[in-house]
Amino acid sequence: MANRWTLDELVAEVAARLGEGGVAQGSNRVRDVPDQRTVRYYTTLGLVDGPEERSGKVGLYGERQLLQLLAIKRLQAAGETLAAIQARLLGLSTGRLRTIAEVTPAIRPAGVASASSAAASSVAAPTVARPGVLQGVPVGDSVIVMLQLKRPLTDDDLQAIEAASAPLVRLLRARHLIEEPR
Repeated sequence: MANRWTLDELVAEVAARLGEGGVAQGSNRVRDVPDQRTVRYYTTLGLVDGPEERSGKVGLYGERQLLQLLAIKRLQAAGETLAAIQARLLGLSTGRLRTIAEVTPAIRPAGVASASSAAASSVAAPTVARPGVLQGVPVGDSVIVMLQLKRPLTDDDLQAIEAASAPLVRLLRARHLIEEPR
């Protein structure tokens, strides 16, 4: 039988796994470990799936939600914003989430020196593990282009996609479908 956790148990499991891996955020604005309120907030943002099943009024969470929380904390530790994380995790398979959520002691918060700076700098989460993965690419404050990729994106790819999407973003703003940048 698959693991099932109540919200309290899920939070404790995430804390234990993050503690084992030494993942620290390095920011006073971001918690090292999510609490119940944070998990609920991530659920409303669509970063974490709701409970897989219910036992009366108690929601039971599974492996996918655990992996989503671990991936979020890992990516935050690498310096990514919630908006970027939301785009990156959207539509990922459980297997791909498992790859991103993998917690290793080499992970350090952005800007924090470690004993092995080479190891710390090489622990960026990969953008795409295999062909056919659906990935969101933010091209504006409120626009994400969804792509089913044949290969991992490079920085040049991201710049080209953003440049090519500029007319679409202008059209969406002109039609008052998205907010103007601040």
